[in-house]
Amino acid sequence: MNTAAPGSARTPATRTLTRPRLAVVAVIIAALAIGIVAAPPIRYAIVQPNVSMVGADVTIWYCRPGPVAPIPPQFYRFDFRLQNTGDADGYARVDFIVNGSEIGRGIYVVPASQVVNGNATFGVADCDLYATGSVFVHNFWKA
Repeated sequence: MNTAAPGSARTPATRTLTRPRLAVVAVIIAALAIGIVAAPPIRYAIVQPNVSMVGADVTIWYCRPGPVAPIPPQFYRFDFRLQNTGDADGYARVDFIVNGSEIGRGIYVVPASQVVNGNATFGVADCDLYATGSVFVHNFWKA
């Protein structure tokens, strides 16, 4: 004789997964699998570099008398530091300026969350001992 309350007895049908429950479990497993596979590309698409100049110094090498060719009479050396506070590696285009005119540019790789020391030297045809030089990050993009 069964003394359990009506509806409390388990039947074999309630222990197996029904088709709607099986479909829900399959959808959850598929979503987890897609999420695991898609997570790295989605993260790469979201993270960005953020490169800035954190220090720069310009050294003017004095004028060398004589002809311009084959060696320019005056050189400018630019020493600088680039910092990437972003979560992705980046490229930075750096412009080098003397007296308001660009005399050169360079592209530098700056890893995520790193500081990179860089330098560049450019020769110019005219001597100007009172020239002003500057260096700045023109733009940056993801590596």
